[in-house]
Amino acid sequence: MDPSVSQIALRDMVDLMAKELTANPGLWALYASGLPHLRFSGKPGVIRYNSKQELQEGIVWSLKAAAEPVKANKGADRDAVSRLFIDIKRTFSNMGWMAEAGVGINEHRIVPRYAVVQDEGLVSDFALKSQTLELFQVVDFRNPSDPARLQESQAKAYAMAIAKQTIEKSMGYAIVAGVGQAKAAKSLRTLERVSDDVFVYESSDDMNRLFKHLGSALGAPLLPELSLQT
Repeated sequence: MDPSVSQIALRDMVDLMAKELTANPGLWALYASGLPHLRFSGKPGVIRYNSKQELQEGIVWSLKAAAEPVKANKGADRDAVSRLFIDIKRTFSNMGWMAEAGVGINEHRIVPRYAVVQDEGLVSDFALKSQTLELFQVVDFRNPSDPARLQESQAKAYAMAIAKQTIEKSMGYAIVAGVGQAKAAKSLRTLERVSDDVFVYESSDDMNRLFKHLGSALGAPLLPELSLQT
């Protein structure tokens, strides 16, 4: 969906489709076969939310997920997304732990790119609310030639520290890869200082601790021991 599309035209199109399907139910098969990029459900849609702010955040998230991004100007700032972030997110999704589109932090699922201090634009890579709000920052040091990694790790450590100061009973954790890189030492010390725990991606023990912790927080069955040994 192009971001410049008219919302009024979209609403009119949906109204027209609903009227046509109501008048002629046989059109279901035509729509289903002629518009393969659309999925139809026989049940009415429901939007669940706990507050007006959560509803607004869900609407914004849904629009971003459904619309093609506006072409950014060259040199525009973009959120850094590392390979480690993608791998961790895919793993959480495969476990069935990730929040579905539009689901808020209060639904007991892991929410990606969670705004912890909106006024300052501070974001946690992942967040989970169980008994407390748990924030997870992911830092990938495996490419030592990338100068952005040092700034990224400092920014994530800062966001975690501020969030823990401003959000009562919040906990902060770091998931890091490539800790053996010489350039990672200073950033790792900073992350250890502000985090309640640090999980090393290459360590089977650390990752087992992380998954056991998340499984317990989510009320999920205990997982078998993971091993990175070959």
